[in-house]
Amino acid sequence: MKTQHTLNITLRAQTGRSASRRLRKVNRIPAILYGKHTSPEKFSIEVPEFVRLIKSVAGRAVLIELNRDDKPEKAARPDHRSVPACRSSRSEARREI
Repeated sequence: MKTQHTLNITLRAQTGRSASRRLRKVNRIPAILYGKHTSPEKFSIEVPEFVRLIKSVAGRAVLIELNRDDKPEKAARPDHRSVPACRSSRSEARREI
């Protein structure tokens, strides 16, 4: 049985230390979607939703569908070692598929 993993994301325009601190203060994780043939896209994820996803994938290699207003995207499993809720307050990066 194949399980569908999804995350709701919000695109963001601001970058930098203070913008990331403001996001973390409202319980969101700053993240970047990058790929081989595309430019990086900055977005944020709600912490509780991301923690739920990390616990459900449990270290397996999975595809995650990123839901946003304009179009859905597929991304590889995130590197959870840099996730604020799982470790310390860091940013999250994922690779576009």
